Amino acid sequence: MNKLLLGTAVLAISLPLASVDAASKSELTPSLRFSGETSVNYYGLKQSVREGNGGKGNGHHMEVADSRLNVDIFGKTEYFGGVEYSALLGLSGNPDNGNVQENRLKFKNEWGTLMAGDTRGIDDFMAVGAFAVMGATGGFAGNYTNVLNQTTGTVITTDLAGAPKDSTKVIYVTPRIYGVQAGVTFTPSTAHEGDQKLKTISPSGAKSLPFDKNQVGLGVNFKETFTNGFDVRLSATSLFGKTQAPTRLKDAVSTTPATFKNTQSYALGAQFGYHGWEIGGEFIDNGKSQVGHQDFSTGLPVAVTGGDAGKVYSAALNYTYGKHKFAIGYLNSTRNIQSGFSKAKSNIYSATWDRKIAPGLGIYIDANYVDMKTDARAVAAQNALKATGAAAVGLTSSDIADGVKNNRATIIGFGTKLKF
Repeated sequence: MNKLLLGTAVLAISLPLASVDAASKSELTPSLRFSGETSVNYYGLKQSVREGNGGKGNGHHMEVADSRLNVDIFGKTEYFGGVEYSALLGLSGNPDNGNVQENRLKFKNEWGTLMAGDTRGIDDFMAVGAFAVMGATGGFAGNYTNVLNQTTGTVITTDLAGAPKDSTKVIYVTPRIYGVQAGVTFTPSTAHEGDQKLKTISPSGAKSLPFDKNQVGLGVNFKETFTNGFDVRLSATSLFGKTQAPTRLKDAVSTTPATFKNTQSYALGAQFGYHGWEIGGEFIDNGKSQVGHQDFSTGLPVAVTGGDAGKVYSAALNYTYGKHKFAIGYLNSTRNIQSGFSKAKSNIYSATWDRKIAPGLGIYIDANYVDMKTDARAVAAQNALKATGAAAVGLTSSDIADGVKNNRATIIGFGTKLKF
């Protein structure tokens, strides 16, 4: 009888201990992980407008680019149905302007993923398209812009107008169900990062550009790889925000504040892959996002109409063979500057080659031919704004870019990248 009682007591004690031990095994003490990348690029270039913007794009160029160190703290708990949690600190490796690029918290369970902090939104990481098919630095979506004199009024980016980049935000992404995933981003101010103090009038992060308050980003995508190896990726992303002037003009010459159209932009993208081949395309309609209602180039506000933020079409094809990846791509954009002006147009033809050398190490070539056109009156207005109209919008001439006329450029970049 005593043996029976003793055995029962031992069993009663051991059961809760076993459950505690099982629970502890399912939880992970936060651990530290490092990752990152860096690349060195050399550009040879020739362009018809060499002296614009203080000589930018004159001669050849060498740079350290896309350099970053990620510090990731990862843990797991049984609470709330089992949550994986992490903190990411992304440090820039740019010797010219080293700082924290990304700083966010992330929580993930069976109900989805929640992120908060300074990080990219769903308009960035949920989008697919031609930009993701290109290699090297990105072809038409790459680093050639670091040496290009961009013609006034043209659009040469695959970002949506009003893109919040790494401004402070909160993001929710659903679980992926039958290949479908949706997400939403809320950004109180696209001009705010980190621990900047609240400043709703002329925030320092806005600089000379309009910014959005209470911006909402919406996105949905579909990703599926079928048993025959055919890979399909589709996406739709959009941004909506209340656009603000970079300054309220309380000390400006003009008594009429600058005003802008609200952000309403969207993108549709697709990628298809099969046995080493991949093709992609994207369409972006920026609507009239952040387009100004007035022209301050003379120092006094003049109402303008008919302008928009442009439309962008892009397509790309790549083929991977062994350690080699070859890609070609094309980007076309058009933009209405204002009523009575010719459209600003861009055509970019790209080719890239990548070669894997060792795990994480590669070399590449990134070649781009860029043809940009605009109305000469838009260039003159930009130069006038810089020379005499900056004060009317509460800025200095150094805050305003130079006007740049029609430009053609051939840019070839050679680089090496290490990822770990």
